[in-house]
Amino acid sequence: MLLYQAFSTFAENQTITHMKYIATLLIAVLLSQGVSYSQSRTNEAKATIQSKSTKLTEATGWAKNKTSGQWVSNQNIIHNEAARPAFASFLENFKWIQVWKVEHEGQTHTVLVQEKAAGYYKYPKIQKDWNAITKSEWIILNEDSLKGWLSELSKKTNEPICIRSEKYGDFSDRFSTLGGTKAYNETNILSRIKSDIEEEEDSRYASRFGYWVSAQNVDGKDVIRFRPLKSYYVSRYKKENELEDKYFEVEYSKFMNLFE
Repeated sequence: MLLYQAFSTFAENQTITHMKYIATLLIAVLLSQGVSYSQSRTNEAKATIQSKSTKLTEATGWAKNKTSGQWVSNQNIIHNEAARPAFASFLENFKWIQVWKVEHEGQTHTVLVQEKAAGYYKYPKIQKDWNAITKSEWIILNEDSLKGWLSELSKKTNEPICIRSEKYGDFSDRFSTLGGTKAYNETNILSRIKSDIEEEEDSRYASRFGYWVSAQNVDGKDVIRFRPLKSYYVSRYKKENELEDKYFEVEYSKFMNLFE
């Protein structure tokens, strides 16, 4: 009997010791997990604008009216009729074009930015209640490709080329009244450009977004003819020369100043 009691006491002590060990081990694991999962809040590094080119703010928009056979000009708007600026949001237009040098994670990126008048229907299915907005669009250019394009333009051969990129983006003031990251300002535009820089390149979109550009001498003057950004893309459904019957035209030097 005494032997049984002694054995029972020993077993109970061993059980208690074992349970204490398990409890200690469990606490240690929980503490280690707490340490591994707890960390300081660290903000991501922001992209910065190293420099900006002069803005291109004026160009003559030309379009051929197929009915009359006459060319029609408008400032900063492409339309085959005389167009009032108030209707620019319905038409191909721009307010300004500029090149930004954006630094992110030790690398400098060339970003071609334009601001334009745009808009949307409140009821798109029945095309009712048009709302005009301001919109920025951009493409992030490959430096080596850009050098090649600029070299071709310097020859002034009248051959159209497409300055394009697999990385692009846009942002508008449609929801600007909400404030914060929805506010339409340079800080929020730059944040979106940073996100586009970080995106993986997708070659499926390389031919869809860019600028059609042609350099030539017209009536003794060197000019650039161009049509910007993602509304016009290269595909089997489009003409090979998007500058055939409509384009913006500006002095050669004013356009090339964007890239100096």
